[in-house]
Order: sequence, then C-alpha cells, then structure tokens
Amino acid sequence: MFLKDREKGIQEGVDAVKIKDHIVHIYDNEEDHKDLLISYIKNGIERNEKVISIEYSLSKEELLQDLHKKGLNVNALINKGQLKILSHNDTYLKDGYFDIDRMIKFWQNELNIAMNEKYHALRVTGEASWIADAPLGSEFFCNMNLQLMKLWMIVNV
Repeated sequence: MFLKDREKGIQEGVDAVKIKDHIVHIYDNEEDHKDLLISYIKNGIERNEKVISIEYSLSKEELLQDLHKKGLNVNALINKGQLKILSHNDTYLKDGYFDIDRMIKFWQNELNIAMNEKYHALRVTGEASWIADAPLGSEFFCNMNLQLMKLWMIVNV
C-alpha cells in the first residue's frame, strides 16, 4: 500500500507543476531522486515540452535505461531534440569551473531552440549536489538561478 501511495503522491506532485514553476527536490536516497526525476521528465515529454536534464549522481546511460523502462522511446526523443541528458561536467563545470555567463548563454540558447521548434515549454532539471565539492565558481550557482528565473518569467514559453 505504501509503495502505491508513494507513486501516486509523486505523480500528483509532478502533474501539479505548471510552466514557469521552479521546484526544489531534496531527497534522502537515490531511489527517491530517480523516481521523481523520471516522472518529471516523462511528464514533460507527454506535454510536448523540450526536456533537458543535467545530472551529477546518475549516469546518462542509467537514466536513459530507466526512462526506456517507463515506456519512452529515448532514442527517438534524443534524435528529434526533445530530450537531452547532460552531465554537470559538460555544462555547469565545462572547462573545470562554473561560469555564470556561459550558463546563462547556454540556457538562453536552449530556450530559443525550444521556442523555435514549437515546444510548449522548456522543462529543465539540474541536479546541484556537485556544489558540495565547492568547485571554482560554484558560489555563483544560486545567482544564475535567480537570473534565469527573471529571464524565463518574461518569455512566452
């Protein structure tokens, strides 16, 4: 019973997310992280949103395998550009450090692509537990989120 209620609760929470909402998920274990993440990504795909997930603790292969198990044709989604799974090293810590200007440009570009490709929205997940390792520039991560929230509030996607 608990497992069924847990899954229902996760799905209800994900279903309640609206365009331009910003949510923070604090999890106790990797199972909780994966369950919410997979549900969140699947929900975005079903709503015809472009989905980008930046991961730290999960490998791209593991996440794609889990999404496939939930019925998503991940290869087709990746090939048409609706789904991107990236690592924190390829994005947040490209060149070995966090650069707020580079990340703002990255997200502006992805938002423009989503709008040009006529997706209903750009759905983003960005795991931030890498910040605990305190890489160079990580102190600006929260500032980036604030700037992006302001940017995304004024666009119509």
